[in-house]
Amino acid sequence: MPNEPLVHAVLLHLTHYDPRWMEDKESEQRFDRALMEDLINLTADCGYNTVILDVADAVAYASHPELRQPYTVPMQELADLSDLARGRGLEVIGKLNFAKSDRHRNNWWFRPHRDRPDDDAYFDHAWQVIDEVREACGKGRYFHVGMDEDTARDVAPYCAVIERLHEGLADRDCRTVVWSDLCVQWSDDLAAKAEAAAKHLPRDVVVNIWHYRQAFPERLKMLVDLGYEVWCATGRLDTSVAARWREAVERQGGRGLITTVWMPVQPDHADDWRRVITESAKGFGIRS
Repeated sequence: MPNEPLVHAVLLHLTHYDPRWMEDKESEQRFDRALMEDLINLTADCGYNTVILDVADAVAYASHPELRQPYTVPMQELADLSDLARGRGLEVIGKLNFAKSDRHRNNWWFRPHRDRPDDDAYFDHAWQVIDEVREACGKGRYFHVGMDEDTARDVAPYCAVIERLHEGLADRDCRTVVWSDLCVQWSDDLAAKAEAAAKHLPRDVVVNIWHYRQAFPERLKMLVDLGYEVWCATGRLDTSVAARWREAVERQGGRGLITTVWMPVQPDHADDWRRVITESAKGFGIRS
């Protein structure tokens, strides 16, 4: 809503799937709990109002024990982190990615169900894990369903999946957040699909555009003009991009700013995480 404060969020990864992370999956360790708590506290201290928790198969699902991995932790740990965040005044948003792509692998956490057709059985599995994550995260106002870099679906089935997720989340009094590849420059197909999808999706879906090297105010304006609430994400150690996205949001009517870095929450990356959180806060104008 226009009178509400902008969303200023940090996206933290309990685990993640993409080609680079897949190289280390066999030896991946559970996220560092102490560092995760430290980063949540730093998020609050830097003036953010939201934390997004990227979950995948980092937690144990009572409904789907087959998703367990060596780095999986009890679901209670997600609940504990969410309680910590809320105690620090942060809104908590859970995130699971339902994009399909053999190249980008964003939904490989959902194996063996990732290869199912998008039918009732697929969504039965999806709702069971979504409901478990939402319960642990506190059943907040938003849930992020990913959907970036989806190369397996054409526009119509891609939109149909988002619409079905949107319908189910609306029944749960929860708004759907989706990645949009509208600003992607390295794939005309992904950018074109995102633009086509924007003409068809329900307008109360929150569209989360992303680019880590520059801002795209004209892309942001296009979505705002179509009637969407738009959040913008940056996610590299080059934190100067945060200020450019902030300017775009202020000028074009965006409603959110997100920062992240696509690294494990492990001590080896602690300095990088702290830098991204603190420096992006300056770029977003929430910390001097």
